[in-house]
Amino acid sequence: MNPLIHDPSPRDLDDARSALRHVGELASAALGISRDRAEACESTDDLNQRLQLMQYLVDRMGWVADVGLRKLGHDGSLARAEDWMLPTV
Repeated sequence: MNPLIHDPSPRDLDDARSALRHVGELASAALGISRDRAEACESTDDLNQRLQLMQYLVDRMGWVADVGLRKLGHDGSLARAEDWMLPTV
């Protein structure tokens, strides 16, 4: 990881704290979904919907984490935070 590019402002720190709280909320939702057994799904469609929801939560967590890292002066994990939610080509 690259060293800090700039010292974060108080506003940047508040934004990063908010981002981290949001990551925790998303992770909590994902944990709840993952605790439900696949056998509880009544159909393949139900299972696919659950997997799509998990992918959405993970994509969102990555995006929020990258936004928070950028607020703290780091480059983030991907080239752009938005890349977390864009389909791979």
